[in-house]
Order: sequence, then C-alpha cells, then structure tokens
Amino acid sequence: MTGSSVSDHMSEVRGPRSEVRGPRSEVRHLLARLGTPTSQLEDWRYVRCEALQASLDAPRTVTPAELAAWLPDEALTFTVVDGRFHHLGRLDWPGEWRLELGSIDDAWQASTSEVPALWAAQGTCHQVLRVRGAVAAPLTVLNAVTGGASGWTLDVDLAPGSQLHLRIVHAAVGRGRSALRLAFRLGQGARLTIEERQATSAALLFAHADLHLAADATATWTSAWTGGDLVRQRLDATLAGRGATFDLAALADTAGDGQAHVVTRVRHAVGDTVSRQLVKTVLADRSRTSLDGIIIVDPGADGTDAELQNRNLVLSPTARADTRPQLDIRADEVKAAHGATIGRLDADEVLYLRMRGFSEAEATALLGRGWRDEVLSRLSG
Repeated sequence: MTGSSVSDHMSEVRGPRSEVRGPRSEVRHLLARLGTPTSQLEDWRYVRCEALQASLDAPRTVTPAELAAWLPDEALTFTVVDGRFHHLGRLDWPGEWRLELGSIDDAWQASTSEVPALWAAQGTCHQVLRVRGAVAAPLTVLNAVTGGASGWTLDVDLAPGSQLHLRIVHAAVGRGRSALRLAFRLGQGARLTIEERQATSAALLFAHADLHLAADATATWTSAWTGGDLVRQRLDATLAGRGATFDLAALADTAGDGQAHVVTRVRHAVGDTVSRQLVKTVLADRSRTSLDGIIIVDPGADGTDAELQNRNLVLSPTARADTRPQLDIRADEVKAAHGATIGRLDADEVLYLRMRGFSEAEATALLGRGWRDEVLSRLSG
C-alpha cells in the first residue's frame, strides 16, 4: 500500500453514518450552551485556555508510509485518521474478539457536560469492541491527526474473565484538534491493560475515558505525555464490585510553551476495592502541567484502600506545575492517602555525579531519566 492513501484502501471498514438527528442535535445543543472552556471552570482552572484559539491546518490525505513509524510490525492494529476509522496490519490475529462498527447515534448517551467528550461525540467514528476470552496479542490503536477538528469514540466491553492489552498511540502529522472518548466496561474478573503514549507533541489533544469495573476486575493504565498547545486527559473510574482494582501511572514530560493536564475521578462505590494513582511531571522552559484528582469513597464502601500521589520535577524557573489531590470520604473503615510534591533536582545528587566526571548536563539528564523510569518502565516495547 506504499504511496497510496489510507482512505483509498480502508473505506470498506468505515462505520455507517446515521442520519438520525436526535442525539447529534442534543450534542450540538449542549455544546452551544456550555461554550468553549475557560479557566473560570473548576476543572479547567490551571489551563491556558487561549490555546483553544490556535490556528489549525487543513486536513490532508496521508500514506501508510507516513504512519509506519508508529505502527508495530505483525500486530493487530487499527488506525483513526482525523476521526475516521481505518485498518492497517493484521485482522487474523487469534483470539475471541469482535469489532463492531456503528454511528455515534446508535450508542450515544448524553451523560457528560465535558466539552472534549462532546467534541468526540460529534465525530463520525464510533467503534464497539467486544472481547471474550483473551486477545492473543496487544491491540494497537493509532490516533493520527493531520489537521482540522475531529472526534471519535471507542466502547470496549470485556466479558467476565476476559483479557485485553490495548495500546493507544497519539501522533500528529499536522496541527489539528483531536478529541476521543473511551468507555470500558469490565465484567467480573476481567483484566484490562492500557498503554497510552503521545508519540509527538500535538496542537490540541483531549482524551476522556470512563471505566466501570465489576467484582474482581483489574484495570492497569499507563500514560506518557509530551504535551502541546493544549493536551488534557480525564479519567473517570468507578469500582463497582468487591475485589476491583484500578492502577494508574502517568508521566507528563513537557518543554517549550507546551502544557499537559491530567484530571482523575476515581469512585469506590463498594468496599474491599483498591486504587493506586501516581502522576509525575517533568517541566522545562515555559511549560505548564497540572493534576486535578479526587478519590471518592461512597457511604458503606468500608475496606477501601486508595492512594493518589503527584510528583513534579521543575527544571526551569519559568515553568509551572499546579496540583490538587483531593479526598471525598463518606465511609468509616477506609485506608486513603494523597500527597503532592513540587521541586527541583537534588543539588547534592547533581554534585555527587559531577564529582565522578559527569558534566552538569549529563548529571541532570541521568537524574531526570531515573525520575521518568518509574512510569516509563511500565510501558512495553
């Protein structure tokens, strides 16, 4: 397929476009009422929202060769280019899984007032992935943006006892706005592993994920962000069954004027559930990051074990890290902890390496690598 457009070869797997107006009209109505986000909104208070006015390139056709650097060899891979679904890679990978294509009107429920999620709902691409058993290899979804404003959604339904390893790669080959909404429903004992990586800096990238975990289900999520004009990730997880576990590790590594923001809402609806959240940032130049995270423990959810930690490494006096970890505890027998740090590299550690022959730049790079590895070591490949 080298030299041919992705669209020329992949049009046969696009989801049907519905003419039903009800849900789409509801989305447009909500967007018109909410308007463009501003820093006056509680969940956007740390964001430089003027980036939403950034100029965007016109969308263009891309070739598989332009995307090849981000596509694994011999792997099950799906590609979304400017909000349209395509297939690249193998379709015959063994495992009991099924991909269903449909329009957003088939499944949309107006359950959010988050503007990025509504942008995603306006997109033309809606996939439903149903998994039974274990998918035999990681499934990669490449989210490629060439320009313009696009959105898409992915619903993942894991049957009880099923297993899925999903890799999401964000790549920008032009200045565009990409909004995606991911919904995960994990049946009893299901296992979900997510690796999310931003391969290139983006103009505007918004990822909104909702997870619902039944009894004994486990979701492990690792994210690595490089930022852009405005990058924002929101994760809403509900631990709805006893024995459920949610484990998040995220790294935002920003430079220049880039910004990356993480918003988490983890709800323990029942007791005997566990959540771990670790969000780390590294900031250089004039970049900006933030964490706005809440652990919610519902009444009666005794036996909950929850932790939220945010650690920020600031390498420049003109960079800014904001942090707001919070607890909302409404049960009695609960183990919950939260904390945050903002600091620079330890001067004694830099001096120690300098005394052993490292230059200041080498010492800084080595210590920074160690800081990042706590999260990056969880990523495969």
